[in-house]
Amino acid sequence: MTVEVWTTVAHRAPARFDAWRDALNRSHLDWTLAAPAEPAFQARTRQRRLDGVRIVECRCDPCTGRRGPSEIARSDGAYFGILFELRGHEVIRQDDREAALAPGDFVMWDSERAMEFRVMAPLHKLTLLIPKPRMQVLLGDAQRYAGAVVHGNGQAGGMAAAVLRRLARDFTTIGEGEAGALIDPVLSLLSAALTMSRQPPPRATTRASTMPVATSNGTLPTAP
Repeated sequence: MTVEVWTTVAHRAPARFDAWRDALNRSHLDWTLAAPAEPAFQARTRQRRLDGVRIVECRCDPCTGRRGPSEIARSDGAYFGILFELRGHEVIRQDDREAALAPGDFVMWDSERAMEFRVMAPLHKLTLLIPKPRMQVLLGDAQRYAGAVVHGNGQAGGMAAAVLRRLARDFTTIGEGEAGALIDPVLSLLSAALTMSRQPPPRATTRASTMPVATSNGTLPTAP
């Protein structure tokens, strides 16, 4: 069982944000970050893999970042991310969807599409990076849920929030032999919460008209 812990405490204040940028790109895929207003930036992460899912607990001061084509090209794979707010507030934007997240809310995002985030206050969050094929099995056309928010004050969202809080507390101590039995039900619950809390827009379809067409003399054709 390997748990990676990183903290800005190990770095001098002027170098902390650059160190944080490197650490974030190792734990949460590649991002371009804007420099913070205060040099004494603080952050801490813990991460490990459980049954093929990368789990990252993060605490950080306010910051902003974005993923565009160059950052996406540098990333090490294709994932759906589950971002769960434990404390603080964050705004994310993917495509034309912008979501303001409060404690207890989670959002699913697509690592292969452009994205921006703004951390508004000191933040504590949990991220699950799930290989795309695995989430597609559970959600079908999972891309349609990218940017969808599940609020923690609903029935399905409340159940998911309780499980994600427990996972944030215990993920570093779960045994490798128990990981599969635990992670599969967690992903199933998150998928159910997404489908119950927000129905994705239907696919556009083209249907042939069933209206009869008039003949050249203005009369309707008769059935053969």
